[in-house]
Amino acid sequence: MSTTCTEADRAGHDARPVLPPGSPTRDPPASLGAVGRAVWATITQARPYQDNDARVLERYCQLHDDRAVLLALVDTEGYVVPGSKQPSTAHPALRLARDIESQMTRLESVLTLHAEARGRLGLAAAGGVC
Repeated sequence: MSTTCTEADRAGHDARPVLPPGSPTRDPPASLGAVGRAVWATITQARPYQDNDARVLERYCQLHDDRAVLLALVDTEGYVVPGSKQPSTAHPALRLARDIESQMTRLESVLTLHAEARGRLGLAAAGGVC
């Protein structure tokens, strides 16, 4: 059963969403870079998370930071680089980025960031909880 929340239910006196007690702060952890901070803000603004979710959410955001660094390296050095045994090969950072994406997919399920994971838990497909 899902409940419909009005904007007033989700917003405080300053029209910012109100986090329930025990939710991680809106401020991203200091360990995050620019990309990770942006992901943290997007996710925590979309819906509240409990304190025990904060470490998983932080790790997920760190993976976004790591992936961004690797893809920037590929942008700088090129998709194809000289190989040690071949004249050229795909940039090794691409494989590392794909490994990170695999980890991110698992954490997305844990954090119920996609509809399938929310459905398995019987949560509303749209997200928000009053």
